[in-house]
Amino acid sequence: MIKMFLTDLDGTLLPEGGSKVTLPYFEAIRAFQNQGILFGVSTGRQIANIRRMFDPVFDDMIVIGENGACVLYKGKEIFCAPMSKEDSRGLIEDTRKLPDCLCFHDTRHMCYVESEFMYGLIKNQFGYDVTLVDDLLKVEEPCLKHTVYRESAIEKVTAPVFQPKWRKRVDVAGGGSKYLDIVAVGSDKGTSLKRVQKQLGISPEETLVIGDNLNDLGTLALARYSFAVGNAREEVKEACSYLAPDNRHDGVLEVMKALLAGYGQKGEGLGRFKKNGSKPYIFT
Repeated sequence: MIKMFLTDLDGTLLPEGGSKVTLPYFEAIRAFQNQGILFGVSTGRQIANIRRMFDPVFDDMIVIGENGACVLYKGKEIFCAPMSKEDSRGLIEDTRKLPDCLCFHDTRHMCYVESEFMYGLIKNQFGYDVTLVDDLLKVEEPCLKHTVYRESAIEKVTAPVFQPKWRKRVDVAGGGSKYLDIVAVGSDKGTSLKRVQKQLGISPEETLVIGDNLNDLGTLALARYSFAVGNAREEVKEACSYLAPDNRHDGVLEVMKALLAGYGQKGEGLGRFKKNGSKPYIFT
């Protein structure tokens, strides 16, 4: 029996940069709640932004935000892991050395940027609470997530700097085709889901996770029902036991409807999504 349904947002439930959750999703979430299934999101987005998008149901959700660095359950914070000031400032300085890269910092209540371009992008496309500053190094609030932005080839450009120097001090994961998300070590999405499962007494066998990108691999590895949407990266599809339609065709909603239709039955009504030749699931 599935007790928790967890989905990524950008590229999975939403188009990258989307900000509107449609009524059918809220109807499905309420139906989940009536049947004892906990709905949650696991995303790189800030908490305030998630709250606005899911306002009608926010206080009944599990929220793994800031790529895992901040977790709320039923509106109350149960985990928050800011990185040290030394690390956050070092990341800013190293990002500035990279060609054509910009960055922003998410704190518990605000996103800070030092570029007018990034301000417009984050404010208008994502709908964040965002403040423009002249120098990120002057921000005193602890940083939950450092995000690097580059128009193209972000992984290729950032890897030589972030992998050797930072891999033991922070968790780094791709957050989309143009974004790289960095959080304090031990506070990535997967680690935070482990905390949630332990605290709520929900096992991996009772968990469904759906995602599209590399930063979802940690959560997908903790779910008996691991789904990739049709537009997911090939590495993510390979790691999953199930494939859903792409985000443009509401793949997440299709899975939600199938689960509701088959509630209480063996397989939970999800058989039609199972990959041919699917490998046995392995929990880490």
